[in-house]
Amino acid sequence: MRNSIFLRSLTALGLAVTTLGVVGIPALAETVTGRSGGPQNSDCGFVSQTANHTVNITDAIAPLNVEVSSSGNYSLMIESDNGYSECIRSHSYDGGSIESMGAVPAGTYRIYVGDFDGASHPFSMTVNE
Repeated sequence: MRNSIFLRSLTALGLAVTTLGVVGIPALAETVTGRSGGPQNSDCGFVSQTANHTVNITDAIAPLNVEVSSSGNYSLMIESDNGYSECIRSHSYDGGSIESMGAVPAGTYRIYVGDFDGASHPFSMTVNE
């Protein structure tokens, strides 16, 4: 990730990372681990009853980039209280990771890692907002 290299370079130069918000560079990515799937059947496979991760966007429009790596027939589902909904399904050609990238309006975003087969596999998710 280019931003993490840039942030390490700034830190090495003694510059405060908190100044990055002023110049409009996204914050460091957060990594979340867990298990895919769950008991709740959805249009995006079986998901847990609570989100694997929640993001609160307060700006009118802000970037939200999510990447998930796992195995099995997994999916990435993002829902928001503002009506936003997205489902990305893994494919045999995705190299073991799927992602959602783009700008989203303000709201609370619930992120789930599902499984279409009802199975459960370890996952690693990177969220950059």
